[in-house]
Amino acid sequence: MKCEVIAAIRGLQFSEEESDEQIEVITPAQYYVQNGAHYLIYEEVDEESGAKTKNILKYRAKSLEFTRKGMVNAHMVFEEQKKNVTSYGTPFGNILIGLDTNRVSMEKCDRKLNICAEYSMDINYEHFADCKIQVEICPQEEGGSLF
Repeated sequence: MKCEVIAAIRGLQFSEEESDEQIEVITPAQYYVQNGAHYLIYEEVDEESGAKTKNILKYRAKSLEFTRKGMVNAHMVFEEQKKNVTSYGTPFGNILIGLDTNRVSMEKCDRKLNICAEYSMDINYEHFADCKIQVEICPQEEGGSLF
């Protein structure tokens, strides 16, 4: 059963050349569990063009898949102790990204669900930054529950 949630998605990059950069999106989303996998679905709207990107996060033990379709297109796979390579499509062209994942975890606490992935990112086979994605999922309704 799908439930309406509020999702806070935080991305943090630790780069030697630049100061640490954090990006945060707080958005309404849909959450559900199917065949042992946890799904989060939400849309992002580009402020300038109004173009939409549909985002799907899928968590399964020790792996996180992040699919983006729309203005930006990508299928990123984070698997503990594995490196995956993907093409990240932007309106300006494609970028080859390598994701070398150290840790993927999920924690259930109170009425929240926290998902985290820590990884190293390569762009065109050169190290770019050490990164972390944190996703916090809470029910929209006061007193609601995800479990």
